[in-house]
Amino acid sequence: MKKTSKVKKIFYGLCGLAFLLFLGWWIFFTFYFENTLNRYTNSRLTEAVSASTHGKYNLTMGKITYNSGTFACRNFILTRIGYDSSEHGNVLAKISIDTVTFIGVQWWDMILGREMRMSGVVMNSPEIHMINIEKDHSSLKYLQIDTSEKPTTVKRTPVIRFDSIVLRNIAIYLPGEHDGSKPEFSDIKLKLRDFSLDPETFELHPLLFSKHIDFSMLKTSYLLSGGDYSLVFHHLRGSFSDSLLMIDTFEYKPMYSKDEFATKHKFVQPRLDFRCFNLQFHGINFEDLIHGIGISFKKCDASSWFVDFYCDKRKPMNPHPPAALMPNDLVRAITIPIDVDSLILDHGTVHWAERQPGSVEPGTLSFSNARVSATPFCTDTLIHNMCKPTSISFSAIFIGESQVNGSLIYPLHDRSLNCSIEANVGGFSANRLNPELIPIERIEVKDGRCDHGVIRMNIRDGISTTTVTPVYHDLSIKVLPKSASSSDGLIEGIKTLLANTFSLRSNNKGGAGKTPVSATTTLKRTKDEEFLQFAWYSLRQSLGKVVGFSPPSQ
Repeated sequence: MKKTSKVKKIFYGLCGLAFLLFLGWWIFFTFYFENTLNRYTNSRLTEAVSASTHGKYNLTMGKITYNSGTFACRNFILTRIGYDSSEHGNVLAKISIDTVTFIGVQWWDMILGREMRMSGVVMNSPEIHMINIEKDHSSLKYLQIDTSEKPTTVKRTPVIRFDSIVLRNIAIYLPGEHDGSKPEFSDIKLKLRDFSLDPETFELHPLLFSKHIDFSMLKTSYLLSGGDYSLVFHHLRGSFSDSLLMIDTFEYKPMYSKDEFATKHKFVQPRLDFRCFNLQFHGINFEDLIHGIGISFKKCDASSWFVDFYCDKRKPMNPHPPAALMPNDLVRAITIPIDVDSLILDHGTVHWAERQPGSVEPGTLSFSNARVSATPFCTDTLIHNMCKPTSISFSAIFIGESQVNGSLIYPLHDRSLNCSIEANVGGFSANRLNPELIPIERIEVKDGRCDHGVIRMNIRDGISTTTVTPVYHDLSIKVLPKSASSSDGLIEGIKTLLANTFSLRSNNKGGAGKTPVSATTTLKRTKDEEFLQFAWYSLRQSLGKVVGFSPPSQ
């Protein structure tokens, strides 16, 4: 009986102790836990950020609250206060976040000063501000790089580790000539994995303090100066650890329809629409790109693309046209170092159209299933590829029937326009050219077939020397009235007879010891002619000399 009474006393004592512990625990969590957590955590986080970034950043944060195993902090601001000589270009200046949620926090480690590890952090609508450290460091403290060895007895700053950090709806403000009221990029999602603020490993992972960084952005666009065009990017995503950037769609997009574009301009102004789909950049150097000190990647490829060129010549020509920029002019104007090993565009479509005065429709030519590859492209004077000309190879189906294969060697760093073009053209029915010949040349092909052709063009100091050898047979044409609204008359019949009888070379096959006729012509580029426009005029001039009729004036 006494033994049973003693057991009961021990049991009641333990129950009372458990109740007191529970009551104390409840009182602590209800009235003192958040204050204790804030008193220890804020100072340790601030100390850890300062030590891990070697004094470059300062962290300020509002009160930390706790609810159902999750911590939340308001007014989370990371601000740059210093810099050192190792930093160049664009760097992180400030991150401000209204609310940060911490998941899977071991709060006792935070209070006891141990390594602070959390399973995840979620940040909504952060604002990231970048500055150019060479231009905007006047308000920052210059920090000497400390290369001395630290004594082993020095107290180690607590390490902060997150398994993952998710930032949603990010707004990024870049340095530049703007008022800073509107971000350059918005609606970005960023995921950081293996985040670590550790003084011993900080220099190994300086980019956002993480080993792995993935990002995505649904859409961004830029209106170019003049307001005629915009650059549009759809669904960008990438991985810093894989050095990979993917873009679903890139557009160099006119802001107006073809008729609206022509109406907007007083003089003739060509319109260009260029789009690429499923772009992938491999081996991209994100760190140099973010810092703004260079663009470098191993390979860029696109699964499909198209170019639509349109020129409405019903408008008057500009009596004082501005000089057209050649590709070599554009390259020489680039100030940032660029290093690209190869560029490959597959399954492309090129559509060319020109509307003449008095015509009822534009003249057109087209290329389908086009493939273009270029290598290398470099503006970095420290890399040996800088001295190499860019080699471009291309293949396509011309006017839906003829296989075209060719190459272009272009020294893009030359001051003058210098390049060489070689191409082989497969067979096609001559009347396939009528969509271009009828509206523009006012000539209709009635019969004939091209078996194949060879094109050689050398351009030196803006003067082209073009040799063409088209092999064809049974060519006949019909001369049309100058105006598309006029009907055929006696004059057109006489011109057609004379052209087919005396001017037109109806056969150029060779055989029986004869070789097909070739023609070599020269043409000087005018300052307002675009590169492809000048190449087409040069080719058309040589073809006209072989076939027997002259093209219209440019």
